[in-house]
Amino acid sequence: MLVTEVIAVDPEAIAQSSTITGFDPTNESGFKLIANDVHKEDALIIGQLWHPGRQQLWHPTKSPIGVSNLPDPYSGTVPHVMTTEEVLRVAESYIIRPKGCQTAV
Repeated sequence: MLVTEVIAVDPEAIAQSSTITGFDPTNESGFKLIANDVHKEDALIIGQLWHPGRQQLWHPTKSPIGVSNLPDPYSGTVPHVMTTEEVLRVAESYIIRPKGCQTAV
């Protein structure tokens, strides 16, 4: 069994230009090619869906997001407390992306 590197579920989760974007439907054909090659070897592959939450420290103008104002234990950065709508948006991205990955399989 193989586990992919992180696959960003939301545009806010992009740490750098090389981050794999699971929310971009144009990547589904690439996911399908990889899944097919892995399956040809009788192996399984699991996509590691990811959002950094309160540890998202790279955006120059936005604060990280979290469900509370507890500081990040590593940087001490206090996140923006998510609204109900923001929580639902991020949670939904974890539902939508697996469907896109399953389509690739």
